[in-house]
Amino acid sequence: MIEFITSCIIVLSLITMYLSFHAGKANAFDKMVNVGIAVILFHGIFVLICELFFPLQRYIDAAAPFGLLYGPLCYFSFYALSGKLPDRNRLFLHLMPVIVGIGFYLMILWSSSFRDAYYLLIIRVLYICVEISMISYTGLLLFYNGGDEKERTQEGKKMLITVLVLVFMVAVMFITLSYASNLSKRKVSWLLPRMIIYFAMFTVMIFAFRYQAARILKKTQA
Repeated sequence: MIEFITSCIIVLSLITMYLSFHAGKANAFDKMVNVGIAVILFHGIFVLICELFFPLQRYIDAAAPFGLLYGPLCYFSFYALSGKLPDRNRLFLHLMPVIVGIGFYLMILWSSSFRDAYYLLIIRVLYICVEISMISYTGLLLFYNGGDEKERTQEGKKMLITVLVLVFMVAVMFITLSYASNLSKRKVSWLLPRMIIYFAMFTVMIFAFRYQAARILKKTQA
């Protein structure tokens, strides 16, 4: 099932990326959408490789800090609605948790002794940080009414708001599953939260596909 949904994510990402290259001149928001498509594409390929070639080394997938990227991506996309891309200092500040996460991830991959001693602790901290990141970024952005009023920007803003709601709901589901697991003292199947994430990624790609298709349609009608 995971192989199927990730394959669908990869195919739809490639199609959407192809559409974006033929949709005409890209503004700042369009460029951020393309970055988001590339991240989801890479994430999907990574998961599929793990499932096909490393099914017994679950830590390779579980400890990867992809989840820390999606909150900042939402923020950068919302920022780009104003017509500007984030500068290097802003990028570095918001991506710092991702950089730290990558550092710990590489240590888990390279050192079996480090993995045996700290893997469970790092996983708990990582997932807590992912939940906080997704909730805080999406929650704040949903209550912020910035961006300009151009028609094209408004179309992007509508799509982004829908994505923000989806990411917020995924974060709430994760917190609910964790809380329910702690109350019942029973472990939640690892498959359920993974499927929630991958279906959310696929849904985001559907919105991105529709957005790029609309850009091409407007280009042909111009």
